Amino acid sequence: MIFFQQYGARRTGTNYIKDLLEINFANILVLPRLTWKHGTPATNQEYLNAVFPMYPDMDVIRLRYYLHECQSEGAVFEAMANAVIFEEIKHLIMIKDPYAWIDSMWRWALNADEQNQPYMFFKTDKIADRNLKSSYRLRDNEQGVIDSIHSFNERYGEWLNVATEVIRYEDLLCDERRTIILKELATKYKLIGREQFENCERSTDPFPAHVLGPPSGDMRVDYKDYYLEKRYLSKIPANICKIITEEVNWELLAPYGYEPI
Repeated sequence: MIFFQQYGARRTGTNYIKDLLEINFANILVLPRLTWKHGTPATNQEYLNAVFPMYPDMDVIRLRYYLHECQSEGAVFEAMANAVIFEEIKHLIMIKDPYAWIDSMWRWALNADEQNQPYMFFKTDKIADRNLKSSYRLRDNEQGVIDSIHSFNERYGEWLNVATEVIRYEDLLCDERRTIILKELATKYKLIGREQFENCERSTDPFPAHVLGPPSGDMRVDYKDYYLEKRYLSKIPANICKIITEEVNWELLAPYGYEPI
């Protein structure tokens, strides 16, 4: 079995890639909580301590990994434990165009129940009244954008340095490119899966761009045109666009096809 600890900023498709891989392949597990997927990368010793808090004593385990990550399946937990012990945990990094990311983070900040989370620099909780939030503008939040981009640069500098696989969010929205990615991963890691790959349309976005059905706990969303045609650029004020262009570490992102506008 193949185990990936995933990393990526919020709103880059970390939930999407986990669902996509696990519904299509039987022998892969994408771990968001071996260490926190939005935080800085952990060392293998920290992975060990996460699973076995009294390592090298392996009689004591953290129950949440057995119950939640491994769905209480002893064989899966044993395989994951061995991957941690023998340093076989791989790193899957999700990445997204920085302009699209700021747009998505802003929509999420305005509408999500979670506020003042780590790496969240838009302090929208200062406005408790939802009606007032409609007048809370991205163009007036330059410092929040600057802080967000600096955090983006710093974390991706660390994540990309330990990456086993890097997947662009935009590539998963293109049917042809998504199929190629899944086929390449299947071949490389000898993954066991479907003959015809299935896409997943479940969304955790509290304010999606394109909803396919009525809002629900299992909301179905189509982002294809919005992101692949870069429609989000029309929603980013000129002053914010300038900040993104000036503050992003484009040299870091150039190998993945991202560039300033």
